[in-house]
Amino acid sequence: MEYTNVVYPLLALSQNFQASAAQIGLAISIIHTGATASRLVVIPLLKRGGRTKTTLLALACTSVVALILFALSPSLPLAYLSMVLLGFGMGGCQPRQPGP
Repeated sequence: MEYTNVVYPLLALSQNFQASAAQIGLAISIIHTGATASRLVVIPLLKRGGRTKTTLLALACTSVVALILFALSPSLPLAYLSMVLLGFGMGGCQPRQPGP
């Protein structure tokens, strides 16, 4: 999921908006900022007994809506905004475990 949510939008940025390397780098940071925010919000909520299925469905729907908004974005700033939502949608679904 993370691969699809990151690689294809970055490719689209370079093709549709002629994004520079710096703009692609900013997009990567934006996606990961959204993912981090999601992990900081969603994981503690689920640990306190939140509704797991409902929460994961909401996150999945957020990713779908974000991808639709991204595809319809007429400008780079609006594409960036959809990438925040994209990161938020995927972040809580794929929590990272600390390494050894």
